[in-house]
Amino acid sequence: ADFITVAIEDEINLNRKVEITAGISYDAQNFTDNEKRDKTTGIYSDKYIVEDDSMIWGTRDSFNPTVAVVWNTIEDILKLRAAASSKTKFPTLSAYSYILDSSDDKNLKPERSYNGNIGYEVTPFDKLVNLRMDYFYSRFDDKIEEIYSEYYADTVYTNIDGVTSQGVETTLSSIIENIAGIADASSSITYTYIHARIDTNVHDT
Repeated sequence: ADFITVAIEDEINLNRKVEITAGISYDAQNFTDNEKRDKTTGIYSDKYIVEDDSMIWGTRDSFNPTVAVVWNTIEDILKLRAAASSKTKFPTLSAYSYILDSSDDKNLKPERSYNGNIGYEVTPFDKLVNLRMDYFYSRFDDKIEEIYSEYYADTVYTNIDGVTSQGVETTLSSIIENIAGIADASSSITYTYIHARIDTNVHDT
């Protein structure tokens, strides 16, 4: 299979106060050849071929936007940040190879994520103290999971409804420059809390 990603991004600085980054990527997957090797005989035969579901090129494709904003609210002291994006993850060839029946399209769909975060950064004493806090959120639709199928008595890949992940990350750091005129010293500590929920009625996920 062929995989391509083409992206364009633009950075805009408004009066040194607001920095905006916006972009979009085009991601595509194109099946060129897919055969199955029998473990006993070593003979190759036709295997699963995904249905054509493409807007421009390939077997499957998608557009994924991203945008980020940094607002330097109080110059060199307080920054506010926010970002949002989406991304498509195509099934790997390994995942396709686990589909045991090549007679029809089992519709192993691409996985799509929707991501966002918001946070702030405070540097009250130049670089001596820096406090950064972020809330992040991700929603994965049609999450690709590997499960054990009792019907096939083997491991297979399937799409589950989704996974929701969110959390908070806090980082406290410090930089002391030019100690005795010969060295700089830096230190940091980070704590991350993550909560994830699987939305599915499929067993063994």
